[in-house]
Amino acid sequence: MMSKGPLERPADLQSPLPFQFLICVAGMLLVLFEASLSQWAVFYTSVPLISLSFIFYLRMINPAMLPLMAVFLMGILSEIVCSDPLGVKTTAMLLIAVITTSRSQQLTHSDFLEVWASFSTMCLLVSAFRLVVYLGFFFNVPDLAAIANQTGMTILLFPVVYVVLVSVSNSAQRLFGFQR
Repeated sequence: MMSKGPLERPADLQSPLPFQFLICVAGMLLVLFEASLSQWAVFYTSVPLISLSFIFYLRMINPAMLPLMAVFLMGILSEIVCSDPLGVKTTAMLLIAVITTSRSQQLTHSDFLEVWASFSTMCLLVSAFRLVVYLGFFFNVPDLAAIANQTGMTILLFPVVYVVLVSVSNSAQRLFGFQR
């Protein structure tokens, strides 16, 4: 009995790959939007990390929809576009993705204040990680006001980003029958 080749088998219509690809593209566009915010005088030195909110939300709700490879590509694109040292933001994003995935069951059954507190802690950890790496590379202290401003703006904008992502998620669930 001969096995069927890939062209002779029926298509797998239940594959999450198309959704993963669309979410990866949306993440890349979000990174580009984040980089474009740095052109505004208000955000010049401290653009809020909206992509971190995106990663946190998706890895909390449905970790399979945002693979680690997509997080890696988002981090590399962000570092290239923003002229950051390669690997620093990517490593921080990957760590946040892994930590959030490990806590996703607990976070999905929590109220919003617990989710916000968890995100705030993650954001502070990212800022501390980037500060330590910067100190290790350049042996001087960066502008702490800009780092504090970026961290604070990211934490304060999280509820807005969260509401937008929940709305998009609910709309996609109704349109495509996508299950969390």
